[in-house]
Amino acid sequence: MNSASSSSSSSSSSTVRPPAAPPGAGRSAEVRDRRRPRRPALAAAAVATVGLGLGVRSLAEGAWTGPTGDALYAVLVYLIVAWCAPRRAPRVVTGVAVVLCWLIELFQLTGLPLALAEEWWPARLVLGTGFAWVDLLSYAAGGAVAGAVDALLGRRLRVR
Repeated sequence: MNSASSSSSSSSSSTVRPPAAPPGAGRSAEVRDRRRPRRPALAAAAVATVGLGLGVRSLAEGAWTGPTGDALYAVLVYLIVAWCAPRRAPRVVTGVAVVLCWLIELFQLTGLPLALAEEWWPARLVLGTGFAWVDLLSYAAGGAVAGAVDALLGRRLRVR
């Protein structure tokens, strides 16, 4: 009995800690709701970008269609990277997307993408077929525009 009274007196004098809160519990509902639609919005933007890119390359004519299609390719890569890492800063996503585009363009120097495209036509859309220096600039421009739009939209959402 003496041990019971000593344990009750020690438990009443000790501090009881509340259970740990789940991740994100300290955030307001508004912040959680604002982050929830990011991936679906990125996916919808990616579908729209694919449609726009295919339309530019197949329906339009002119010297501007190549660089525009390449810039839209970089926008698509940006959207995919942002979908995979939705909490990364736009400047980080931009850097990763542009580097991936450049690596794919440099891969064209091997001739393997051309060989793959001859065997399976969708490979042409993903990997391209021939290296061009100007494509590197188009990828940088497309990635920069995508990152700027993402940063502006994110800032606009945070201000509200």
